[in-house]
Amino acid sequence: MIDSGGRVDGIAVGEAATPRSKAWGITFVVFGLFHVADWLYGGLDEPFRLMTGLGFLLLAPEAFRNPVSLRTPLRQAFAPRPRTSGSHDWLAALGVLLLLAAVAMRWL
Repeated sequence: MIDSGGRVDGIAVGEAATPRSKAWGITFVVFGLFHVADWLYGGLDEPFRLMTGLGFLLLAPEAFRNPVSLRTPLRQAFAPRPRTSGSHDWLAALGVLLLLAAVAMRWL
């Protein structure tokens, strides 16, 4: 879909899309599955393991959809971007809250 700025799906016409790595998404899925399996096999009485696993799994869709390169300067990586808030953003926010709650539960 072409908008008024001459962009097609967020990419300026004539520019090649930069290849992006899926490493962050794969890493979050692996960490999430590891922590959920650890909760299942290690003991069901430690909910912080389940919360950590679910937090990583909820972050994975956003990492696949909007990956960040490690070569990107921090100022540019964390710059606010005008975009609509979708379900991936809400799932990622819930994942961050679960990870923070799991860390707090583990260490407090």
